[in-house]
Amino acid sequence: MSLTAHLAELRHRLVICLGAFVLAALVIYIRYPAVLSFLEHPYCSTVGLHQACSLYVTGPLDGFAIRLNVTAYGGLILGSPALLFQLWRF
Repeated sequence: MSLTAHLAELRHRLVICLGAFVLAALVIYIRYPAVLSFLEHPYCSTVGLHQACSLYVTGPLDGFAIRLNVTAYGGLILGSPALLFQLWRF
């Protein structure tokens, strides 16, 4: 294949990867409370039964930043089969 054909295929594969990532991140964003409770469980199990299990937010935007980070990393993990398949196909 020529260079332009390779670049066109790369663009096509990247669009599919971006779509898979956005779709997976949307699923994680919608299911955020369940994902956060799953991620909190190891911390809450070490705190013990006598203390309340809660996370502290120190800044005004930290809660939203945590939600975005969980969404981004969760979308990357959930979408990784599609991403790796597109990388392999390229």
